[in-house]
Amino acid sequence: MSKNRFGAVVIFGFSIAYGVIALHFPVPPAFSDSASPSSFPISLSAAGIIVSMLIFLLPATSATTTPELTSKGILRVCLLLLLMIFYGFVIKIFGFFVSTILFLSIGFSIMGERKLKVILLTATVTAFIFWVSLTQFLKIYLDSGSLSKFVFGLLNSVSYTHLRAHETEADLVC
Repeated sequence: MSKNRFGAVVIFGFSIAYGVIALHFPVPPAFSDSASPSSFPISLSAAGIIVSMLIFLLPATSATTTPELTSKGILRVCLLLLLMIFYGFVIKIFGFFVSTILFLSIGFSIMGERKLKVILLTATVTAFIFWVSLTQFLKIYLDSGSLSKFVFGLLNSVSYTHLRAHETEADLVC
């Protein structure tokens, strides 16, 4: 059995196990939406099963050489792993949208893209599509982050002096 077919069998087994676990996710009693909490995991499981079956059943392409493991490749993998950890911490501060744009932009840079316009446009459009998909279609709440709450809190705050300036005798309670 080739490496590709062995990998397909592993993905197939993992996808079936993931799907079985997803079928047992609890559904809140008041949940009446068409998409339940297990909808996305079940979709991923089905996609994994289909892809693994295609890999296993379709004829293998000609043998290619295995890419060599270079220090540059290892450095990229390590930097991407650190970037994922950084994303996990930053998302609570900056929120989903800004953190995802930062994550994708830095990730594209690590992978070798140097055109700033391409990086920012691709990262912004991708983050926006994911944000719309998650918030509008799947109705998943995405936190805007503590920094934006702080900034908008400062912008919306009204000083005591400002309130007193609009006060009339009708507003006074004695």
